[in-house]
Amino acid sequence: MEAFILGELALLSEEAALRRVADARNLARFRLLVMGFGVAVAGEIIYAFASPRGTAVDRILSITNLLFVITAAGIADVLSNSASKRERVFGPMSAFVGRNVRPWIVGAIAVQYLLFMLFASRAGWPGWAFFFPAVTFGFRFLAPEFVLLHGFFEAVVIVEGLLVWQKPSRMALIGIFVCAFGVNCIVLLASLMSTRRFKRDFVSQWRREHESAVDRARMRDELHYARDLQLSMLPSAPPELSWLDIAAVSLPATEVGGDYFDYFVIGEHRLAIVCGDVAGHGLGSGIVLAALRAGFTLLRDSLHDPVYVLKRLDELVNETSRRRMLVSLAILLLDNEKRVATIASAGHPPLIFRRANGVTEAIEMYSPPLGVRLRQELVTREVPFAPGDAFILHTDGIYEAVNAGEDAYGFERLTLLAAHTEGDAARMRDAIVGDVAAFRGVAPQADDITVVVAKLK
Repeated sequence: MEAFILGELALLSEEAALRRVADARNLARFRLLVMGFGVAVAGEIIYAFASPRGTAVDRILSITNLLFVITAAGIADVLSNSASKRERVFGPMSAFVGRNVRPWIVGAIAVQYLLFMLFASRAGWPGWAFFFPAVTFGFRFLAPEFVLLHGFFEAVVIVEGLLVWQKPSRMALIGIFVCAFGVNCIVLLASLMSTRRFKRDFVSQWRREHESAVDRARMRDELHYARDLQLSMLPSAPPELSWLDIAAVSLPATEVGGDYFDYFVIGEHRLAIVCGDVAGHGLGSGIVLAALRAGFTLLRDSLHDPVYVLKRLDELVNETSRRRMLVSLAILLLDNEKRVATIASAGHPPLIFRRANGVTEAIEMYSPPLGVRLRQELVTREVPFAPGDAFILHTDGIYEAVNAGEDAYGFERLTLLAAHTEGDAARMRDAIVGDVAAFRGVAPQADDITVVVAKLK
């Protein structure tokens, strides 16, 4: 049987979880019992083949018992996943037994008991008559299975006694019958009570864990829904403009990220590109981003004045949560008619401006992020552009990415990569994302990553 933990069992039904635990415990106990049977069978073989009292029947019974113990041990090992080498031999039988583990163990114990009793029919059989009922204590069978097994034990004792029934020993045999019956009754009652207590305790634990699993599943579904909702807020495709080539990507570090970008067409010759980052990531960041997107939608007609928009969004961030939420945000307003880019930023990482000849400049606007609850001193900067020039907006998840050696990617590396990357916007975007992933290697992504490349035609 496969290893399990309570959290995994909580995903099953109550009946299936109880059966899985009971089967695993029964198998573990049965494997120990079979090891003891093997020692007893070794003694039988020595007696049958080395003792002058051994008969042909003894030899046949001892060999039969040996084959049965080997088969039972092999099946139990394969079911317990502890003997992969034996799976080639016992795999088919194990597959069949695996669907009915508990009845198979009950039957195997009964057959083993019968074989031992037959071998010891001339002497020593009362020992097995008392031993087998005792070793069944601790197994987790159903009540009918316990009754049938102990009834079988007692029936075999009676048949065995009748076969050796002699007048001088009748009282002794009757005493054995009575004692065996008493042992079977005591062990049967104790097993039923123990199994009932085991079932009660397990079901109590399982129900608590099941409730927690249901809550975790609900939260996971809500996070997935929140992730899908947030991703749906991002533009599915850039606007098709004859004078501009745009490519972007946002890679959240968790189910719900804290990065955001969008495009807003303003008239025929202007386009506003926004890129934001809420401090941290998770559901709280996603809620703030949803509010930001709603704010941009309402203020899109005012994007010709980026500073005004940032001030209004600062009020929105402060009102969205009682906790202080910091948001860095950059607005890039491209005017193709005037061939001028207007840049405004609230604590956002420097925008990278790459000219067609490869000369690269980091445009940094020194201002606090949104949500600091201080008077905002926001300014804009105008940058003339020409065909072939490119603007790269990004979040700090790029240059703050670290590898397994705790080395940071760095802003300088990002600037040099932008300077030496030729091609369209998509190629520049992919080069940045690919280089960051290669640098990070096996280290996990610690922060959201967003890149927006806008290249003039």
